[in-house]
Amino acid sequence: MIISVRATSPAARWISTVPRHVLESAAGAVADIGLRIAVEAFAWSAINSVPTTSALLARANASNAGHLLDVWHFYNTGSTTRIDHRPRRRNRRRCATQRRPPRARLLPGGGDLDVRGFVTAVKSIGYDGPFSIESSYPEFRELDIAEAAALAFDATMKFF
Repeated sequence: MIISVRATSPAARWISTVPRHVLESAAGAVADIGLRIAVEAFAWSAINSVPTTSALLARANASNAGHLLDVWHFYNTGSTTRIDHRPRRRNRRRCATQRRPPRARLLPGGGDLDVRGFVTAVKSIGYDGPFSIESSYPEFRELDIAEAAALAFDATMKFF
């Protein structure tokens, strides 16, 4: 489930009210069936940084909601691998990808983002859950599924 929320009022007021209620409603709607909600910061959205996401999660009464950190969005929201704050431990998700503007999603290590630093940073705050790959560029999409899976696995395992 993807829920997109746009700011319609000043950011300080908006982040303290509207998204919290939307997050609580979404989390409540899926809690009974065991689903969790992942909140991801996007540089061009009202939830535009990891600290903003942390503040939203701290305000929301949504025990089945947590961070989703994607390498590309992490760095493009101004985050660094220096951890000054700790995202809520429960339900954090990690996505190790590289992106080449505007829409190419390269395999981990295929771009210039510090994937190793990202993986090290999230492990340093106690994350021991799954990592995933989000990759989509023309040459990758043309591969046989088995070849694409092997290539993605090999590219990712260089960082573990």
